[in-house]
Amino acid sequence: MENKRQALLDAIKAHHTGDIVKDMRYVTEKLRGQFDALRNDDEFREQLEAMLVEWYPERHNTITEMWRDLAVRSDDEFIMRMFGLVQSDQATQAQFQMNLFIWAMEEEFRQFKPKFNEKYLSIYDNIDLFEFHLHESAEMELRVTERNYAGLYITYAKILLAANEWQEAAEAYQQALLWNPYAVGTIFDLADLYQQLNQYGMSYATALSGLKVAIRPEDLARGFHALGNFYRKKGEDHIAYGFYQLSDYWHPTKSVSDQLQELHSLADEAALDLTEDGASRAFLARYNIGSYPNPHHMNALKAFASRMLVAKQYHAAYTYYSLYRELMRDRETDVDEILADLKARLADA
Repeated sequence: MENKRQALLDAIKAHHTGDIVKDMRYVTEKLRGQFDALRNDDEFREQLEAMLVEWYPERHNTITEMWRDLAVRSDDEFIMRMFGLVQSDQATQAQFQMNLFIWAMEEEFRQFKPKFNEKYLSIYDNIDLFEFHLHESAEMELRVTERNYAGLYITYAKILLAANEWQEAAEAYQQALLWNPYAVGTIFDLADLYQQLNQYGMSYATALSGLKVAIRPEDLARGFHALGNFYRKKGEDHIAYGFYQLSDYWHPTKSVSDQLQELHSLADEAALDLTEDGASRAFLARYNIGSYPNPHHMNALKAFASRMLVAKQYHAAYTYYSLYRELMRDRETDVDEILADLKARLADA
């Protein structure tokens, strides 16, 4: 152990560049695979810290915290500390430490060997799980990662936004979506960010990709809101008004209400009669956009709920049936009896 420890210290010393970002990245890359052995090696930690502090005395606290984050703290503890830095107006410091953490984390990705019939993803939500089974082939197996890589990249994006690194934040959101491509909230966060970056084509395409996996009313509303913003930026307010109406129909928010109020003069010519069956489908078709939620998506949701019920996974069944009922509004009543029965079962459990 002593020889290994000294070899690591010698390698780090030999790589000293005088650039703290480069040096700290090298340290994290060298140590990441060694943490199981070095986690409780106080002597090594003290020697490493002493060497780094000698090089960068003004970064003493960062160096000390880095070791604790990479070797001791849980991901949740680390995230809480990063947001604490942001709240105390230290977003740049949080960005620096988050960079080191992400670089070290990415060393783990080598263990995930791609295979034809399986995917390693950070999916923990029942709705995301439904979307995975809906959009992937029946032969594809989901391997859920122990660490929430998608969540860590989302945190990274938020830290970068706080530090006004918008383009880098967009890249972090993209990385998050590689680990959970069905996280519709993240998709729409990215669409909104593209709008702020004046990348309107990317915003439009991202919003459409989000609608394809949007099944919750609030997610449908966000997708239509994003499309409304796109058309308003283009100066096509009469189209924007229709999308804002759809957003308001699925999940009213003050933001959309304010935008509808600002465009109230267009109500007579641009308003959709959403009480008329097919009005929203006709509006979307006019702009070459599919119907959302589409019948296939809805039928699949109900079928998946039924599968969970048969499998006696009552919590999941209740989640899916409740969502289906919410989407159908008052157009189907047989689900009410199933929900009542599931509620009783869960109360007795």
